Amino acid sequence: MPEYRAIRANQSMLETIFNPQLAAEITLQPIEAFGFDAAIIFADILPPLMGMGLQLEFVKGEGPRLENALSGPGDIDHLATPPAEATNLANTLEAIRLVTAELTPRGVPLIGFAGAPFTLASYAIEGGGSKNYLKTKALMAGEPSAWKRLMTKLVTVQADYLIQQAKAGASALQIFDSWAGLALGREDYRRYVLPYNLKLVQMLHERVDVPVIYFSTGTGAYLSDVATIGSDVVGVDWRVPLDEAWAQIGTERPIQGNLDPAALLYPWPELKLRVDDVLARAAGRPGHIFNLGHGIFPSVPVENVRRVVEYVQSGRLPGTSSQLPVTSEQSQVTRPTGILVMAYGGPDSLEDLPGYLSDIRSGRPTTPAVLEEIGNNYRQIGGRSPLLDISKAQVAALAEHFDPEKYNFYLGMRHWSPWIEDVVGQMIADGITEAVSIVLAPHYSKLSVAKYHQKVEDGLDMYHGRINFTYIDSYHDHPRLIQAFAERVQEGLSRWPEEEWDNVHVLFSAHSLPVRIMKMGDPYDSQLHETAELIAQAAGLPDDKWSWSYQSAGRSPEPWLGPPLDEHLQALAEQGVRDVISIPVGFVCDHVEILYDIDILAQEIAGKLGMRLERPPALNTDPLFIETLADVIQSAVNSEQ
Repeated sequence: MPEYRAIRANQSMLETIFNPQLAAEITLQPIEAFGFDAAIIFADILPPLMGMGLQLEFVKGEGPRLENALSGPGDIDHLATPPAEATNLANTLEAIRLVTAELTPRGVPLIGFAGAPFTLASYAIEGGGSKNYLKTKALMAGEPSAWKRLMTKLVTVQADYLIQQAKAGASALQIFDSWAGLALGREDYRRYVLPYNLKLVQMLHERVDVPVIYFSTGTGAYLSDVATIGSDVVGVDWRVPLDEAWAQIGTERPIQGNLDPAALLYPWPELKLRVDDVLARAAGRPGHIFNLGHGIFPSVPVENVRRVVEYVQSGRLPGTSSQLPVTSEQSQVTRPTGILVMAYGGPDSLEDLPGYLSDIRSGRPTTPAVLEEIGNNYRQIGGRSPLLDISKAQVAALAEHFDPEKYNFYLGMRHWSPWIEDVVGQMIADGITEAVSIVLAPHYSKLSVAKYHQKVEDGLDMYHGRINFTYIDSYHDHPRLIQAFAERVQEGLSRWPEEEWDNVHVLFSAHSLPVRIMKMGDPYDSQLHETAELIAQAAGLPDDKWSWSYQSAGRSPEPWLGPPLDEHLQALAEQGVRDVISIPVGFVCDHVEILYDIDILAQEIAGKLGMRLERPPALNTDPLFIETLADVIQSAVNSEQ
């Protein structure tokens, strides 16, 4: 607003906040300009940290900065817990008195606010905003007693500050947890954050008789946990549809939200559609407070704010804060279909290897000898798995085949970050209700692809979501996939003179699995052989010029599918074969099973046998493979429509 910018032109952020007359004037400006149903005091969540002994400044173009951020447990013991009236916060309390003196005769309530303990803790530890909150998490999990002392002090300070705001005249109190949901998953939130939020709300209810609103961002996947804090109202961000959020917290509890703040930048027809969607999801139920799903952007046109306020208020029904009659056409807001692409996962560095192997082994320890052996394998291919980078490139190429307005693409890993379960949680938070999932493995097995499907189900359970997933089991015989592999055969043959092609043998392979799958009626083995036969036909290979083997078997003592690649190479050498093309049809991109097991280990074996072994490039982002995925996904989408 121009009025606000005029005040701030000659005043810093802290100077403005700590000037009661200016803070009161800024608080009243939106009421005068737009006629909101309630005002919120002009302040910031961070000044309480100043009273505790931290040095706060707002740096232009950067945001808040704390010069003496907490560097360890010892710093926490030096933090003070003074009453709000004894610090600069007294200026905000005076601003509240000035504003309520103006608004109470008009019947307009004022909302006071403060930051939640975790959000303030993260600022105090990180020294400002953060992308990953590593310092905060390190203290939280690594120094639990220090974390408890810090959070207890913050609860004490914030409880007193909010209580004093209510006594100064605030009609409601809002707790802003801006970072908890963006930094933490459900279990960390439950363990390290929720108990302190619960204590803070309890202290407020014991001391003042005003409603308490708790607002958090990024917690859409575990709002049912957020609801247990006991706040009178739950504020939700725009990432989760209002009706789904309300169902999680319980429709008997009032809810506040949740228009996407960016929508205020849209042209009015599109903005109106987004407002209608929020109102339609409220469905006329009492207890909905229409609001943004986070803060407003400075570049928002003032006229858009005015139109939204007038539009919402013009349709208010008794018992609601903001509800319009919504037509059936308005309520049919199209949501994008989610496309979840899944891959196995791999360590990003050698330091990640123990955790990665632990996940594969369901927590069972890996012996030092095995860890060293596998670590050496990764060292020989660059010290990390390229799987995540290639998978991201595959998803990016795949997304180009779809309308971005209608489809949202996601990538999840079975055994490493980004974990499939957490990606499903993100899909829930994004409001996805219909989705297709596909594994970057063309052949189905109960011990492979089915495990990915189960991870999706685990994610739905973990994040209490409701997404209708269509699972793609296999695409092993898709014509474009066959063509892509057949072209690999031809590329391999081209490495020999044409007159020598009759002497070249093509060896297909895939990851071995335990033999017990055969007794389960598992189609894995039969699908792989069918793929090999189709490729051989497409490439014009005579039956005696190709064969099959399994590779990369696990270390368990049970029998695994064979013949093993190394033994099969030995058998081929004994038959007089000297030239071999390796086509690992069970893999669709380069990772350790190709880069080490074939390019290094199998090459070493072949060399000792006097054989020449050539491996054409993996599919990776080959257009034919990407078209295969796109076609299979589109068919799955069409089948559900």
